[in-house]
Amino acid sequence: MNMDGQSIAADWREIDLGELATFRTGPFGSTFHKSDYVVGGTPLINPSHIIDGDIVPDETVTVRPELAKRLSVFALREGEIVIGRRGDMGRCAVVKRHHEGFLCGTGSMIVRPRLGTNPHLLQSLLSSPEIIAKIEENSVGTTMINLNQGTLSALKIRMAAEPKEQEAIAEALSDADALIEGLERLIAKKRLIKQGAMQDLLTAKRRLPGFSGEWTRAPLRQLCSQIQDGTHFTPTYVEYGTPFYSVENVTARNFDNCKYVTPEAHEAMAKRCRPTRGDILMTRIGSIGDTYLVDWDHEASIYVSLCLLRPGKSIDARYLYAYSRSSMFVKEVEERSLPNAIPKKINLGDIADVNISIPIDPTEQAEIASVLNDMDAEIQALEDRLEKARQVKEGMMQNLLTGRIRLL
Repeated sequence: MNMDGQSIAADWREIDLGELATFRTGPFGSTFHKSDYVVGGTPLINPSHIIDGDIVPDETVTVRPELAKRLSVFALREGEIVIGRRGDMGRCAVVKRHHEGFLCGTGSMIVRPRLGTNPHLLQSLLSSPEIIAKIEENSVGTTMINLNQGTLSALKIRMAAEPKEQEAIAEALSDADALIEGLERLIAKKRLIKQGAMQDLLTAKRRLPGFSGEWTRAPLRQLCSQIQDGTHFTPTYVEYGTPFYSVENVTARNFDNCKYVTPEAHEAMAKRCRPTRGDILMTRIGSIGDTYLVDWDHEASIYVSLCLLRPGKSIDARYLYAYSRSSMFVKEVEERSLPNAIPKKINLGDIADVNISIPIDPTEQAEIASVLNDMDAEIQALEDRLEKARQVKEGMMQNLLTGRIRLL
């Protein structure tokens, strides 16, 4: 039995992490002075630069190469692990060849696997929910957790004793990581392609086959039959009733987790603003310029922080929504927002003045919207696959790193 009362396979062992690796905490913060930070220097790796099991340096957080050379004992080497030791635990990554020479930052720690210890398996263990819970339980700090070498060295690790099984587990988890990384790269590529398509198609820089008609540019006040915000009064919420939406629902694109008001309160608010399918909701207080195309048929009310845009007859609703997701739209909304308002805010009149470029032919509007919508659907399908791949990896970690499922 292990310390948690869980049985361990007869050929598995529970040992201190210190038997598998050595550790070096990053240099003191006082080591670095303002003048040490330069453009194009040696990347400094802190917890915020360890993302989803990879090292993602920030080109603005680099230090003088001469200083990096003087601090070579903190330089990362291929096959080591860098782990964040402040804040959220579990941020760790295996150092790859192109990471060599990066410096371990003040908020990080280098984990150097001993001979015979597989670094990928060790990284998987350190990022597993079970080990993260143990680290958080034993680390110091109240407002922010701080991981020290003693805590990490004494950490109990449960793992296969046979090197071949360690390799098999590491390889299986590495394959899962490769699938996740491949999907992430593909999603990033598709997003860039869509961004380029939006820049071209929404400005007539590129025309779809068969279209050559004129375009125009008009403010929302001419294109919408209604531009209205929600109620300016905070209603009384009830456990069940009519959905009541605010900024958080639009930014999270989640309309299931919402507040509710009585049908009577809704009817009173609906006299001012009643969202219906095909309308566009836009955030206007706090987070501004984020939009959502209403795709439901149920009754709902909105708060003052949201603005309803009801497309008129001259503009296709899906086209207007696509344009509202473009950088051109967001930039103009930002420019028209109130400069000193806290939280950030844009008034209805300024929203109405935001300009939209549109083809006069409604068929071309619809075709452009369809092309961009198809791109969105493809990206969403990939994101669904990515989420499923992450869930599969999490299940693999829970089973392979505890010996519940054996590979040999």
